[in-house]
Amino acid sequence: MTHQSDSQALRRFKVLDLSRVRSGPTCVRVLTDFGADVLRIESPPGVDANEGGLGGRDTYDMINLHRNKRSITLNLKQPQAKEIFFKLVKDADVIGISFLTAMFDVAVQATRAMQARYPDKYYIWGGFHPTTMPQQGLEFVDAVHVGEGEHSLL
Repeated sequence: MTHQSDSQALRRFKVLDLSRVRSGPTCVRVLTDFGADVLRIESPPGVDANEGGLGGRDTYDMINLHRNKRSITLNLKQPQAKEIFFKLVKDADVIGISFLTAMFDVAVQATRAMQARYPDKYYIWGGFHPTTMPQQGLEFVDAVHVGEGEHSLL
């Protein structure tokens, strides 16, 4: 069940949440806390390399990180899912992405693909690599959130 935030300061913003690792979900959660409409993209079981990294979908930690977010499950390796995904990107104002260092090249490719179609969106990176090397990420996105989302580089 989703709970609507008492604060509605960001209610006009639609956020697409592709975050997986702690700082990304934390950053986007703060946006929901201020009323942003967030849609989280989840992979089907067995597809996401980070699956279970925080203990599973129904753990307290995951529920806390993704509170107030709606979600949809898409296997982005499938052409139909990619079509749906790009329609969601088109309707969003902000795209939140987080990843592990091993996925840096994939994150760059994915970000560039979205930016090629929708350069007017605001792209945020979070995750382990942006936390340890945030300046490197700034050449690809508008903001990088480090740690638990409490610091940002714009």
